[in-house]
Amino acid sequence: MFNKPTGIIYVDSLSSLFVTDKGNYRIRRIDINTQSVSTLAGKGSRAYNDGTNTTCGFDDLKGITYGFRNSEHHLWVADGTIIRDIKILNTTTFALSVSSILGGYGAFFGSDTIKGKDSIPIDKNTAIHPTD
Repeated sequence: MFNKPTGIIYVDSLSSLFVTDKGNYRIRRIDINTQSVSTLAGKGSRAYNDGTNTTCGFDDLKGITYGFRNSEHHLWVADGTIIRDIKILNTTTFALSVSSILGGYGAFFGSDTIKGKDSIPIDKNTAIHPTD
């Protein structure tokens, strides 16, 4: 069961909806074809660490976006003041790696300051453009 879903994105090429499930500290995947819900990433308790599907931890999930970059599928999520990169390593098993790419309160990215992201705008080249 979802607990405070805060972001959702549909990815046609993966036949999936991805949801940031803030209250459960997880990223969920809904398979459009089977209508099944599975946990894509997260321990299920508040934590902050990079890792793989079930070894990574999230703190304050908010927005989510998708991009296909360098021949790889990526989900980027706003996790408090951090932007996390979820790289989908296998589109059959949905094995993945999670790493922090930007963040910390007041962290600078170009001329932008990251302060508790609710959304993550990207351009046509999947370049991330943090906004307040």
